[in-house]
Amino acid sequence: MEPRRLPEQCLPSDCRKSGVAHCSAALRVGRKQDYSAGKTQNVMNTVKSVLVITALLVSLASFRGVYRPAQTASPVVKTDTTKLDPESGMVNDPNLMMVKAQCTACHSSKLILQHRFTRAGWQERIRWMQKYHKLWDLGESEKVVLDYLEKNYGPQTAVNLNTFRRAPLKEVKWYKLH
Repeated sequence: MEPRRLPEQCLPSDCRKSGVAHCSAALRVGRKQDYSAGKTQNVMNTVKSVLVITALLVSLASFRGVYRPAQTASPVVKTDTTKLDPESGMVNDPNLMMVKAQCTACHSSKLILQHRFTRAGWQERIRWMQKYHKLWDLGESEKVVLDYLEKNYGPQTAVNLNTFRRAPLKEVKWYKLH
């Protein structure tokens, strides 16, 4: 008589020859166990995938609305305590309408905003525009325009120091680049 083999050691041809039923039955059961183990593994992979997707969706939903820009209700832009005209971006002042009427009829207010001149410098610009660009004689309104420009767009105004260009560099130590 042959020694008894474990089901894993049996071949189907051996079982048929020896007439041992346990071998073929064990092989069938083993195949079912292998199949069900594979099925269990597939189910576990599916569950893991569902959990990962759910975690991603929850994390994305929690960030919804975090990066919305703040909306301001006031049309006037504030820089410290200085109020700016929303249309031109220039400092709100009683003389602003005169300056807008005289200056922005020909050019953008941005041309004023980007410069900082003394009263003499602004007057020189006006004379240059009159000479080369046919600016009309401002008459009595020239004093009002110059007062506004000197007050709000002079070299050392508060608006200049807080909102526009930085102060010029002082005592710069340059070094050679290699």
